[in-house]
Amino acid sequence: MIYHPDDAIIRVRDSVMAATAAHFQNNLQIEFLSTESYEGDINMMVPRDMTTIIGISGPVKALIAFCFDETVVSYLLNIETAGLEIPGDELNIYRHDVVAETANIVLGHSLKTLAGTGDAIALSPPLVLEGKGSFRRPRGANFAHVSYKTIYGFLDVDFISPMD
Repeated sequence: MIYHPDDAIIRVRDSVMAATAAHFQNNLQIEFLSTESYEGDINMMVPRDMTTIIGISGPVKALIAFCFDETVVSYLLNIETAGLEIPGDELNIYRHDVVAETANIVLGHSLKTLAGTGDAIALSPPLVLEGKGSFRRPRGANFAHVSYKTIYGFLDVDFISPMD
């Protein structure tokens, strides 16, 4: 089956991609060396070392997954906790928080852009998964993938929406 996204999901995807680029390049000073994207089968989704999933609802119902290489997580942790002394037993909490907060910031900026459409859009709390395992994928879901290569590793942003 060929995936033909509707205008609403394309607006959301474009807004999230623009907000991701702006946050990483302007706020975090992380340049994207290359970008690759594709649409297709949900089974093509491969979680990286840490994945944050946030649901959106409104004119578009979707899950947006931010999948981070461990090297990107480490770099983000160094930036976001510069000058802090983190107790060893709290390091994992900070790692989870930094990927969740990064996704929240990107989606917050994205929603600000989408607010001009007049539609109310809500976000779920972030769910953070660790490890390169797999999770149950919704059968027949629409799927779009964007992969950003940085000098610190890869960040993927995946869009999962129900079939029309």
